[in-house]
Amino acid sequence: MTFNKCGDCNMCCKLPEIPSVKKKSFKWCDNCNIGKSCNIYNNRPKECKEFYCAFILNLTKLKPNKCGFFIFTEKEESYRDKVFTIYCEEHKLNSIPKTIMKDPQLNSLVKDNWSFHIRYDQDDNNLAIFDLYAFGMIAKKLKRSEYETKWRKKDTLFEFTKTLTDMSQRGNLYGRLLELKELELHIQKRVNELEKQIEETDPLKQ
Repeated sequence: MTFNKCGDCNMCCKLPEIPSVKKKSFKWCDNCNIGKSCNIYNNRPKECKEFYCAFILNLTKLKPNKCGFFIFTEKEESYRDKVFTIYCEEHKLNSIPKTIMKDPQLNSLVKDNWSFHIRYDQDDNNLAIFDLYAFGMIAKKLKRSEYETKWRKKDTLFEFTKTLTDMSQRGNLYGRLLELKELELHIQKRVNELEKQIEETDPLKQ
């Protein structure tokens, strides 16, 4: 894989929270030399060393300091759930859907049902979602608590429905197995009858 370089981009030094250096979200880190580099780069926190945005991983051509936001996968489940996380300042929020769709790589992911969960201020409960098939070409503002509760219910319903489906399938299989066993007994009974008839009509035994 070919990686891009940060160059003059420092957006990850401003937008996310970095607890180990007591940096709040949406505030510049005191160690950032804006537009150049990190003043403690060799001794930067673990969170910074392990962080790779979508631009660095070459998943998009959108360089954060040029488009005004950065994209990343927040946790392992992100790949399973097809969810990217975005950090941006609120004034950039409305332009995000169009910007994403203009990028060929991200456009392809959107069409493959990826969605984007967007943090746009310091309030963790504020969330915007760009999900083309759910909300169209907008970044839909929601409350994280309401959204997560709603989707937990959907997940629970999905698991319950899946369980019922599995039980139904197993029930159908058991029913079919009983039918086959009954057929097997019938066939064996008929075989026994035919063998008896053959034996009774065998001229050598008369």
